[in-house]
Order: sequence, then structure tokens, then C-alpha cells
Amino acid sequence: MNDSYDRELAENFLTFMLDYYAMIRRHIVEKNEIRFHSHGFYLLNILESNKDELLTMSACAKQMNITKQQLTKLVDLMEGQGYVVRSHDENNRRQIRLSITPEGVNYFGELKSMIIAEIIHSLDKFDADERTEIMDCAKRFSEIFKNDKARNG
Repeated sequence: MNDSYDRELAENFLTFMLDYYAMIRRHIVEKNEIRFHSHGFYLLNILESNKDELLTMSACAKQMNITKQQLTKLVDLMEGQGYVVRSHDENNRRQIRLSITPEGVNYFGELKSMIIAEIIHSLDKFDADERTEIMDCAKRFSEIFKNDKARNG
């Protein structure tokens, strides 16, 4: 496009993100040690989304945009809680792979259910047309971001 359009798009998207985050923060009460906006929540999401493959520590750190040392501390904590497990790669014992445990899947499911309940509560103030528009936008955003992830890994 052009620079002014891209700037306006970026500003509008940032405004949306900040407004959305503020709405979520008003209603999501942190009732657990892993918060919605935490690295722990993000790690569980990554591992749960990739249950069928064992991701390396390096791949998780890269995807989370944190150092391997930060991830190691996080994994130590979450492994102690029974949510994740490490295993050595069969072909390269120096590579450590992560997977979510059944306890982690259950816990992450509970977290998501809590968040969904709070989002439903947040949506109560919107009328039917607004809710339909939010649904359409949410589906489209999800599609666009999945396509971006597929293109950019």
C-alpha cells in the first residue's frame, strides 16, 4: 500500500489491541498462578496447539521471543507443577523436547474455560448486531493470523 495507509492501519490495530486488552483485564480475575498474559500461559498454548509433535526448547524460546535461559526457568517451574515434561531427542540427546502433560492439558482447559466465561460476561453489554460483528471480525482475524503463521512459521 503506502506509508500513510500502513501507519493508519498500525495505529488503528494498536488502538484495537489496547481497547481489547483493557476490556479483558477488567473482567479476567487472576485466580491462578499462570496468568492470561504470562509466558506460562503462552507456553501451555504452544504445547497444547502442537500436541502431536514434540517441540524443542529452542523452537519454543524462539516462538515465545524469550531466551533459552528464561524458558529453562519457566519449564523448571511448570515441570514441577506437572504441566510439562522434557525428554531428550532420540537422534540427538543434546536436544531437549517439550510436551504438555495430561495434567497440563486439563489445567490449560480450565484456564481457557475461565477466560471464555469472563469474555461472555464482557460481551453481555453489546447488542445482537454488535455481537455478530465481533464474531465475524474475530473469525476473520483468526483466519488472517493463521495464514500469517503458516507463511512465516
